[in-house]
Amino acid sequence: ERRKIESAFFGGKICGVAATNALELGIDVGEIDVTLHLGFPGSIASLWQQAGRGGRRDRPSLAIYVAFGGPLDQYFMNNPRKLFERSIECCHIDSQNKQTLFRFLNSIWSVQLMNTL
Repeated sequence: ERRKIESAFFGGKICGVAATNALELGIDVGEIDVTLHLGFPGSIASLWQQAGRGGRRDRPSLAIYVAFGGPLDQYFMNNPRKLFERSIECCHIDSQNKQTLFRFLNSIWSVQLMNTL
């Protein structure tokens, strides 16, 4: 059913889709005009990434953040500058964690391998 909806959306047969952020996996949607964000996604980086799905290809767009009653939503509604003027969060990795290190190095190796093909 997902592929059918995607096809109708990309083909212009429907003009809107309600979906989780999983819809964007592997999809280049270049003509989204509006993104609607229901609740804070957990990080400022995620919110900006999702909002950035609209307005591609030099088109204007609108991102609407609808807050719920949770503490993060309410914090940002009461302190909007903390959301709009703050840099995205830093990511910290424990370089001594062997499992994390293995996965990180494996990712780098995979990218380099793909670039040689």
